[in-house]
Amino acid sequence: MVRERREEVRAALAEFLRPYDPPIRKLALALRKLVISEVAPCHETIFRTSYTVAFLYSPNGHFTESFCHVTVHRKHVNLAFLRGSLLPDPDGVLEGDGAWMRHIHVKLPADLDRPELRAFVRAACAEAEHTPSGGRVTSVVKRGKAFKRRIR
Repeated sequence: MVRERREEVRAALAEFLRPYDPPIRKLALALRKLVISEVAPCHETIFRTSYTVAFLYSPNGHFTESFCHVTVHRKHVNLAFLRGSLLPDPDGVLEGDGAWMRHIHVKLPADLDRPELRAFVRAACAEAEHTPSGGRVTSVVKRGKAFKRRIR
């Protein structure tokens, strides 16, 4: 794994997000910025698969220790928590009924102002025993399969 410089990370983000419509691209980057503002210092793993682009956040770069991630979809972006079932959710904001994973759909720029987004990110950090204190984010780009066709 090679740590990418900022310019290379920006170029990879632009490349990976190109198949999506501009409003979804902007939403994904804005949600990424929100998450980073709450979790730094941390490790960010940016990758694409044949069906999505994802940004994973962990204290050490290990997928199994990720406390939250962002996934990009055709008409929305998800803020997801690998151990979301352990997070307090008295208002039933988190979606998903699996054993662990929970997520929140972010569809509009105004959704980024919802205070529960930041609250859940902080709760996920606490559950993972990660203490954000500001600082550096180490980003790594993993290149997987490119999309076979334009996202519609």
